Amino acid sequence: VLQVMETGEPQYQTSFYGNERYFSDIYPIRIENTVIGALVICRDMTTIAEMSQQIKCYQALAEGLRYEANRKDDLPGPFLSVIGSSPQFVKLLHTAAQVAPTNASVCITGESGTGKEVLANAIHFSSKFAGGPFVKVNCAAIPESLMESELFGYEKGAFTGARATGNPGKFELANHGTLFLDEIGEMPLSMQVKLLRALQEHEITRVGGNKPIQLKFRLITATNRDLKEMIREGTFREDLYYRINVVTLRLPPLRERRSDIPLLLDHFLQEMKDVYGGEPTLTGETMALMTRYDWPGNIREMKNCVERMVVMSDSDQLTPDLLPQSWNEFNRAAPLAADTSYRLQP
Repeated sequence: VLQVMETGEPQYQTSFYGNERYFSDIYPIRIENTVIGALVICRDMTTIAEMSQQIKCYQALAEGLRYEANRKDDLPGPFLSVIGSSPQFVKLLHTAAQVAPTNASVCITGESGTGKEVLANAIHFSSKFAGGPFVKVNCAAIPESLMESELFGYEKGAFTGARATGNPGKFELANHGTLFLDEIGEMPLSMQVKLLRALQEHEITRVGGNKPIQLKFRLITATNRDLKEMIREGTFREDLYYRINVVTLRLPPLRERRSDIPLLLDHFLQEMKDVYGGEPTLTGETMALMTRYDWPGNIREMKNCVERMVVMSDSDQLTPDLLPQSWNEFNRAAPLAADTSYRLQP
């Protein structure tokens, strides 16, 4: 301490007190140019060693996560366009890529708006059926009375208003390709029996016809419903469940993969730039709020939110006041520092 006060230069040293070792930082205290004292900060070396070990553990964890994220480079081309690099999401993509070349039926589960159709597309274009069609059927959008003819097609004169030439159904259109049944949990029980037979035999019969049509296709289904709970309630057939659910892929919601939120925001900002022009930019405060938000509507809600902000803004700077009115309560939470901007990546 005396040396520091005489020279005005800080010193660092180790010392022992009994069996304990300490590390000391000694700094001069000045008023204007006059040294009037010294400040000594002593730390137990055991504590420092423990902190150092913790830092090494966190560094190892970060390296592991970085390695896991970088493993996305090993994925087939169609999966590289699926946005997300969080370890949990990359692991899911690797599982999907492993399943893609097989004939196994895949059921993609997850909340509404998580990107189930995007993942189904990647599986299709990474499979041996990639050269065939990818036929999507939204089971929730087809009235029960029309579902059979939509799926299996119909012969001429099968019912009033039928085309004179008949009409192929979605199953036929998906021949040598992939049939994607979205919202499979909304399919009525009366159709589930017929669907099960078509999947078991890989053949269908058109409405009003009597000639079986042999088909070869890959089946991918998706749902935001709990199919096991529906089985218990008697609203979904157990035998159909096991037929469509050889492999289950659960898409995590955005709140479980927050590190992917900036990537998705960047993607949608670029989309809006292409559509509306300009250089849309999220301020730091806006970015902080959007990263912390839970996004109950997931990716679909995010795209809608970004487009609304771009349309409503008078400048390229997208500020928190452009966020939806429903965010008012959320916005009152203390935001993070807003001294930086989040910009489109080159």
